[in-house]
Amino acid sequence: MTSEHAAPAGLAAAARPTEPRHATEPIELQLRGISKSFGRVRAVVDCDLSVTRGEIVALLGPSGCGKTTLLNIIAGFEEPDAGEVVLRGRLLTDVPPNRRDVGLVFQHYALFPHLTVGGNISYGLRARRLPQDAIAARVAEMLDLLKLHGLEARYPAALSGGQRQRVALARALAIRPVLLLLDEALSALDKNLREQMQIELSLLLRHLAITTIIVTHDQREAFSMAHRIVLMDQGRVVQSGAPADVYSQPRTSFVLEFLGSANCLRGTARRREDGGVEVRTTAGIVVRHTADRPMADGSGARVYIRTEDVRLSKRPTAAQPQDPGQVKLVTFLGSVKRYVVLVGGQQLVVEMPSGALDADVAVGEPVYLDVDAARCHVVRDE
Repeated sequence: MTSEHAAPAGLAAAARPTEPRHATEPIELQLRGISKSFGRVRAVVDCDLSVTRGEIVALLGPSGCGKTTLLNIIAGFEEPDAGEVVLRGRLLTDVPPNRRDVGLVFQHYALFPHLTVGGNISYGLRARRLPQDAIAARVAEMLDLLKLHGLEARYPAALSGGQRQRVALARALAIRPVLLLLDEALSALDKNLREQMQIELSLLLRHLAITTIIVTHDQREAFSMAHRIVLMDQGRVVQSGAPADVYSQPRTSFVLEFLGSANCLRGTARRREDGGVEVRTTAGIVVRHTADRPMADGSGARVYIRTEDVRLSKRPTAAQPQDPGQVKLVTFLGSVKRYVVLVGGQQLVVEMPSGALDADVAVGEPVYLDVDAARCHVVRDE
């Protein structure tokens, strides 16, 4: 794989703008030219983003890409150096966090240890000086909504991780916010509970039709919960769209490599009579592809192939008609098996459904690679 994250020729051209799922709904949140620096570190750079009412948007990217800083600016915990935050037409520049109609759930929940479940849920309501009967009714509503009945008298220390997560969410929803912000809200849970909560939370947010922004570095979480993915890298929004679109139509090598796992093969392009190109890679793999931009004969090319778009064969294939590779490692991952294959001096990773081959391939055996050329990304190597 490559560490070059600029937009290679071809990837940018292949991308197509995607209309938000809620394109017919009014704009709920607008970020206009948001920038924020901490000393010499530019955490957020000239960010523009619109979120429609009821839309669930995931800010996705590696640690340090600026997504949490952007969330804190929306919440009012950080002041931008430049730009505006507008919520339902209201400019939030001078509005303190507690008056922004925004609910926030943190990674470690930030529950008050000296308050019971009921006390934590009612905290924001009491701060807003609601009548006692209204507070009691709202707490009862949240206990029912988040399946917390029977726990209202317990303290956070006596709760499981999943229960604490539900209490934090109930506290955020109790104030009936215009916007809900989730900052790595499920990352402290173990894998099985996290996946269970992803499903429950997705159903709940869609039922409530509440506008939500999720910050996560976990692409599986983002894809399973959000209507739209906003990918960030080095403080900038690099691509935005429906999960399937950003995965299948990446604009940059960063997006392609961050979403899923991709092999990168370098080779030489040759033009075909039908207008496409044939790339012969240094690993011995031949890919026939319709290039997004013209390539001259003999020009350098890069071929990106995701691990799930490669298949192993015990017989020669069109992509590898000769000189088989050798299996160096086989890892069982449940529903899939991961193979590391040495081909032409380069290691390639292949992931296939368990049992997909007519017989298991063992370490040391020769294999041929079959590539789905239509799912490859071929770009000039510049």
